[in-house]
Amino acid sequence: MTTDLAGGQVIIELLYLIASVLFILSLKWMSSPTTARHGIWAGEIGMLLAICGTLLHHGIVDYRLILRLCSVPSSACRWGRWR
Repeated sequence: MTTDLAGGQVIIELLYLIASVLFILSLKWMSSPTTARHGIWAGEIGMLLAICGTLLHHGIVDYRLILRLCSVPSSACRWGRWR
């Protein structure tokens, strides 16, 4: 690891750590009906942090493929709704 990328790498690793803790807590909280809403929110925030950590990775050079792949499910949902 080089020193110029060290700060960014620490942020990415922290995002992954927080995301994994939120995923574990979401599974725990979704086991009870009284805390299920908290579990769903924790899972959603954990997934968002994991996606952000992946997009911040320096190995990703071109984001066009990612944007294309994100548009496929939304197009399929729109097509299914109109059908």
